Amino acid sequence: GFIDVYHPTSDTPKKYKTVFFLSGYRQKTDSYEKYLRFIASHGYTVVNVSYDLEPADPNDWKMDENYFALYGMLKTAHATYSHLIDTRYIGLMGHSLGGGASIWLGKKLFGEDNWGNQGRFIFSTAPWYTFNTTEDDLKNFPDNTKLLIQVGDNERDPFGSPKRGMDERAIRAVYELINIDDSDKDYIRVVSGNGYDADHFISQTKSTKDFIGRDVGGYDKYDAFAMNRITHAMLDYVFEKNSNAKEVA
Repeated sequence: GFIDVYHPTSDTPKKYKTVFFLSGYRQKTDSYEKYLRFIASHGYTVVNVSYDLEPADPNDWKMDENYFALYGMLKTAHATYSHLIDTRYIGLMGHSLGGGASIWLGKKLFGEDNWGNQGRFIFSTAPWYTFNTTEDDLKNFPDNTKLLIQVGDNERDPFGSPKRGMDERAIRAVYELINIDDSDKDYIRVVSGNGYDADHFISQTKSTKDFIGRDVGGYDKYDAFAMNRITHAMLDYVFEKNSNAKEVA
């Protein structure tokens, strides 16, 4: 995998409130670069983790091992860039496989490591399944976490089949069972229309090819309104304690 860090320009780098972003499967940092720079431009450190999983057996993705690998990469990022990362304020964000993993990582980083004890949130966009996470894990989740789950109304699985690879009922189950008050979580459905397709790649800001060769992503109004605006409000609400931003978030 690869770790890339964005942070405000300064002659004397310091710790900034931090967002960890987990890319989708085989999606590199440049697929989200405008979005990551947008977050950093508001005064935060952004750590992007991208990875390429190649299961030896295509029927066994060994998601327990892969999740611990992602966890290890986040801990490695903190050890390497501790001078830029303020673990008292942590946002976990992820797309697709990374979006599903963000729930389990919240259990680890928030529940076990106590990161984000002064401000913590999860923003999971077009999440794939959440593995290694039981009903009890969700019912014991740190209740001071803020949560956003976002899906498009034209979600397709990574191989192009409508509604098959990502069963939305599984995502809804996570949302309903997690130990977060209704006032501190929201489930967002982005609607297609006027030439815009609310597909699996809303969060990507570069027109790029996915791992089976299709052109996806690109910067458009979805990025401005479904990603940037909501993310900025979430940061303002959770990290800066601006209650006026809660309604937008």
